[in-house]
Amino acid sequence: MRNYSEPIAPSRCYAEFRMKAEEDREATQKAGHTVMKNVEFVNLYPIGDQNMVADKRVDDKIRKMYQAEYDAWREGEEIPTKGTWLKNWTLLSLEPAQVQNILTAGIRTVEDLAEAPEEALMAIGPGARGLKQRAGEWLLAAQSIGIPAVEIGKLADEVKELKEKLKKKTERVRDLQAVITDFKKDKTP
Repeated sequence: MRNYSEPIAPSRCYAEFRMKAEEDREATQKAGHTVMKNVEFVNLYPIGDQNMVADKRVDDKIRKMYQAEYDAWREGEEIPTKGTWLKNWTLLSLEPAQVQNILTAGIRTVEDLAEAPEEALMAIGPGARGLKQRAGEWLLAAQSIGIPAVEIGKLADEVKELKEKLKKKTERVRDLQAVITDFKKDKTP
């Protein structure tokens, strides 16, 4: 198990907060019996690393670095993710064992799989490099979907504008045809 002296940046690991009972020595001495108190702790799991960081007492620095995760934990809500959960990945039909192998390797999102270090790929096992490549390709495709949608919107606006111009020109042609017809009627004896 690795023990990092400084917390890892949030973009490179997952944080799991929990409450832990610890003896309150001062209160124990005053009371003459063991008195426990709740203390906030966090486990930091580096992405792609099976080994967790040793228990760390939560301090202001950790609270600030992992503000969203900390707030969600305090409110009893699901910890937010930065990316697409592997379990929700619709690109391919992963077997339950494959999903579990990836999760066990310390990877929870498609984005993390696309950037997985060699150590994590080895932990996932056979087919890991192909999964990493497919995850990267899926992310690129997902990003490019927005571009055609914007282009389609622009084209739809242009079509609407052209239809309005065509309608006006058609009305103008009808008006001119009526003028010509009236002129011909006036000229015929």
